[in-house]
Amino acid sequence: MHPTRAPGTDGMSAIFYQKYWNIVGNDVTSMVLNVLNFDNPMIELNKTNITLVPKVKQPTRMKDFQPISLSNVAYKLIFKVLDNRLKVVLPQLISEN
Repeated sequence: MHPTRAPGTDGMSAIFYQKYWNIVGNDVTSMVLNVLNFDNPMIELNKTNITLVPKVKQPTRMKDFQPISLSNVAYKLIFKVLDNRLKVVLPQLISEN
């Protein structure tokens, strides 16, 4: 994750977690593992803000904007783990046809 892009709904960007991993790392790791291994609920993590970012200097029409979603870093971590797990098995489950 880029350290200073798109803060989550909690206002924290990845740089906070990177800089203070020695303090928050065990808690974040534990939370991610609890969601993945024990099906803990993700109600608060699953909240995402959507915002419009201008593509040009002076936007005047909707097509001049690009929507981006601002998800929590913990949410992104969980889905990155799932993504990496699925990359291994999807080729065996889905044919190219």
